[in-house]
Amino acid sequence: MRKFAVLLIAALVMSLGVAFADEGHDEETAYWAGVSLGYPGAAVHFGINDVIGEGIDARVNLGYLYGGQISPGFGVGVDVLLALTEVEGINVYGGGGVVVQVASEFGVGVELLVGGEYDLKEVVGAPVSAFAEVGPVVNLVPDFAVDFGLRVGANYGF
Repeated sequence: MRKFAVLLIAALVMSLGVAFADEGHDEETAYWAGVSLGYPGAAVHFGINDVIGEGIDARVNLGYLYGGQISPGFGVGVDVLLALTEVEGINVYGGGGVVVQVASEFGVGVELLVGGEYDLKEVVGAPVSAFAEVGPVVNLVPDFAVDFGLRVGANYGF
């Protein structure tokens, strides 16, 4: 039942994001999908540019957690990402979100992150980018614990 509830929440969040997305978006891509690998797990994600305002994006993550404070299992997360600056062609962003873990134990955590994304469009000829993120993860349920997250991945914009 918990797994069904988590998947239902994820579907609701993605639906709300699409409903609030700006249809007249001026940028080349309004959405992105991607994959990431790192600690505490691997994930696929879907994001929406400028969902709340300019430079404020939303992302939904679905992944398998193989490390961290809770037993291995699936996790769902929702992040808000804020564009901070650009340094040498790398878009620097920060943000955070909520992570719900469904493993042999049920867990809830909050993560903060800072990351950088590099546009590979000129190299590969498609709207592809590579990114890296790092930040603390505060696990609230079942027990309070502080951990960290580290991801590298790629996004495809559309």
